[in-house]
Amino acid sequence: MHTKLIVAREKDIITATAEGILTFEESRQALADVAAATESSGDYKLLLDTRRARSRLSAADLWHLAAELPALGMAFRHKTAVLCLTQKFDDARFFAVCAQNRGFPVCGFTAFEDAMTWLNGKPATPAQATAALPGGELPVAAAERPDPEGNDRPSDL
Repeated sequence: MHTKLIVAREKDIITATAEGILTFEESRQALADVAAATESSGDYKLLLDTRRARSRLSAADLWHLAAELPALGMAFRHKTAVLCLTQKFDDARFFAVCAQNRGFPVCGFTAFEDAMTWLNGKPATPAQATAALPGGELPVAAAERPDPEGNDRPSDL
């Protein structure tokens, strides 16, 4: 099955919709195609809609895709929402965290309305997304925070 990428612009939001089966190479090419399509677009926000796509990308693949974002120029320096099916949210969240660690404002969502709310400047709640906090900090669940007394605690995540 082939992969289809549709890029459309409405006001200040560019939407890229992927369909079909996404391999690592096809995902990489799709990101490059989005970057090329947005090259002269000025100020915009980006919505990557992957709900119609299927993939079997590993955590390493997602990490490598995020690691390639700096090579794609300014395209992903704009707010980028990754919209996915609920069963793929862990993948979207991991990709977003990897991108955030490189300074890119990327956030994963399962609901179109939540993605649009975040793109339009309203903060997302932790249940809605994996948004970076002001100053680039990531939200951390209490179970992930280090114990102030130095005791190790198991994480519930």
